[in-house]
Amino acid sequence: MSKSFTPIKIGKEFPPKKESKGKTSKYFTNEIISLLMKNKGEVFLVAKKTNIGNSTQVMSMGNSMRNSAKYSVVRFDKKYPNLQLSFAVRQSVDDGGYAELYAKITERKEE
Repeated sequence: MSKSFTPIKIGKEFPPKKESKGKTSKYFTNEIISLLMKNKGEVFLVAKKTNIGNSTQVMSMGNSMRNSAKYSVVRFDKKYPNLQLSFAVRQSVDDGGYAELYAKITERKEE
């Protein structure tokens, strides 16, 4: 059997809770969204990571960018229902590996 845990007296208050950032828009900051809003229809390179490493590391970085962008699109759609945030991720293992995130904002087309 494993060693049993001995309780430790802390005091009358619980320890302070660590601040959790939760999900964040890692690449789509307020400044980036503002820039895209001022230049609707124009494509911008939002983030670029170079010298990532092998194919597994490149794929991991590309997936991180995609997941962050998908989360940002959902938040953007709720805030601006008449606009559309589009993104594309390009990645390669050439020259040490790189991943690039492109984005643009356009008027939402009615279907």
